[in-house]
Amino acid sequence: MRIIKSEVRRLRPPEPGTPAYKTGFALYWDDELPGFGVRITNAGVVSFVVQKRIKGRSHRITLGKFGVLSPELARREAYKFLQAIATGGDPIAARQQAKLEGFTLKEAVDLYRQSKALRPATVANLDKIPMYLDDWMPRPLARVTGEMVRQRHRRIGEERGEATANVVFRYFRAVWNYARATQKGATDAPVLGDCPTLRLSETDQWFSDKRRQRSIRPHQLPAWTAAVEALPNPLARDYLWFLLLTGCRAKEANSLTWADVDLEDASVLLRDTKNHTDHRLPLPPQLLERLRARKAERVGNVVFPTRSGNSPLRTGYQPSIKLVAEQSGVPFSPHDLRRTFASAAETLAIPAITLKKLLNHSSKADVTAGYVVLNVEALREPMRRIADYIEAASKAGGTVAPFQRKAG
Repeated sequence: MRIIKSEVRRLRPPEPGTPAYKTGFALYWDDELPGFGVRITNAGVVSFVVQKRIKGRSHRITLGKFGVLSPELARREAYKFLQAIATGGDPIAARQQAKLEGFTLKEAVDLYRQSKALRPATVANLDKIPMYLDDWMPRPLARVTGEMVRQRHRRIGEERGEATANVVFRYFRAVWNYARATQKGATDAPVLGDCPTLRLSETDQWFSDKRRQRSIRPHQLPAWTAAVEALPNPLARDYLWFLLLTGCRAKEANSLTWADVDLEDASVLLRDTKNHTDHRLPLPPQLLERLRARKAERVGNVVFPTRSGNSPLRTGYQPSIKLVAEQSGVPFSPHDLRRTFASAAETLAIPAITLKKLLNHSSKADVTAGYVVLNVEALREPMRRIADYIEAASKAGGTVAPFQRKAG
């Protein structure tokens, strides 16, 4: 057939039972320009195509849909495609290269989101890219320069804080590197060059990350304890004690379910922790009674639920935390309670390997720690000592002599 408008309009979808119907479409080739054709699907969608062998392999590309593209314009595009091949070119590779060079930051972020199951914290930090780089989202990655990164990084640091600026561009770097590794041209060579955040490294302009050191000091514990015990929300009260007396991360406590609390064994299983492992901890006696009372009043399977009763926490009783800080005069965050636990262990000279296990810190870089296997029973005594120390300090107005439990 000669591909002209009148002929294309006469085309009909493949008949059921025919070979074309089984493949999902029928192809018709032009009598005048070999390789130029028109395709109609079972659903009746008509598109223009061009097909040619390049470097020993047959390639077919879609030029566009009928209606959007006229047969005359489609013929001219097919001719240019075939002419490029005849003169030694590879228009498919050139088209792929152009598409990759136009790969936008938005597409790169979306690709990274789909790459694997991301933790909620990772998703939250990834969301900072469109939040602070909104005007860059439609921009091709290849057109983001080191100078652009330098200026925006400084601006975010001045307006929103240095830590935020560093987080935004660390995740930008992760997105860029993933796009560079996955989006490659016809020769399998990366289309993108080095990430423009290299400018920050080469000129030493990353903001200094100052590790927080705040914890609740022993002399502050009595006031803090009194404020916690006076909380109108008993869930928040027990939540804060759980964080302080186990040293676990807030997100691990937020998602804790009763299925992972063994009151008979006096242990708790923290699932999917920061270092991607489940972690079992012994429960000190001070927590057992609180948890037994909490379980007797439960309305769902979540240990520390939201108001609905069976939804995991997301923010960790922030109003109650603010109230305790105001009433006690002791500013703190949930992670400060973890540092307080660790500080107590250090004061008691708990061995570093044992403390690392209690805190569930990774041992990948510590060869010796990798050989030491500490089960939950080996952790009971150091956990009890830490809890006793904190209990004594909370009652003694800062005197931290080891708490002596009565026999029996």
